[in-house]
Amino acid sequence: MTTPANHWVPVLSTDSTDTSFSGKTPTATKPAGDGVIDFLSADVGDSIGDQIPDFIVVKPYGTDANNETFDMRVWGWSLNRSQSIWEPILIIEANVTLGNISVARPAGGTTYYDADTIVEAKGDTDTVRTVSPANDLSAYMVIDPIGSQMLEFTFDRTGAAAANALYRTV
Repeated sequence: MTTPANHWVPVLSTDSTDTSFSGKTPTATKPAGDGVIDFLSADVGDSIGDQIPDFIVVKPYGTDANNETFDMRVWGWSLNRSQSIWEPILIIEANVTLGNISVARPAGGTTYYDADTIVEAKGDTDTVRTVSPANDLSAYMVIDPIGSQMLEFTFDRTGAAAANALYRTV
């Protein structure tokens, strides 16, 4: 068995400064926009036909300083074909604490701090493997998309000035 060595991609093109979450409800409109990853899209290119990747690795980061915090939700979206409705499921909500691992992203730009602590707060924690070493070592999550065609990332910056994450499929 082999695993593709895919590159890291930012979840958002512009860092989130949202200060709260909103719930997701079924919708006739296909979710789209910043923070939505459509595995079957040619832009993402990580599917084969209607087969999506088994897992997605997520590495949260943010701005401001060591020990700042934010929360992150990952939603799965799938089409209910009989009713032409997109159905959401909350896969995971995580509480994130930034470490003192500073990185300029993009090169020469704002200084970001990788998360060193991730705590699973809500959702199906059996479908997520969290590596949360603390002590200023980078944390990440391995998420099973549970067959969802799309994932949507939302953020609630509880302390950090801005929040984002990198992802790659495996």
